[in-house]
Amino acid sequence: MALAPMARVSNAVTDLMLCCMHTVFLVRALRRKRASQLRLLVMGYCAATAAWQTIGAVCHLFLPTPSELSPVWFAYIVLGALCGS
Repeated sequence: MALAPMARVSNAVTDLMLCCMHTVFLVRALRRKRASQLRLLVMGYCAATAAWQTIGAVCHLFLPTPSELSPVWFAYIVLGALCGS
């Protein structure tokens, strides 16, 4: 799959870096021994945010200017609304 003509590589790199950051937070939360009432919420937030940023990177590289709502862009919009980032 080739990059789109108007691909926003810098936005994709930023999204991938943020995805890595939230994945590290998720792994650290999973390794923690101390139980917390908010642990499940934090893990869900980190997983959803990492997925949202991964989809964002794909959108920036391969679908930068959609003319119609594709499933990838729809997933990006829904996850972005749910994550609140």
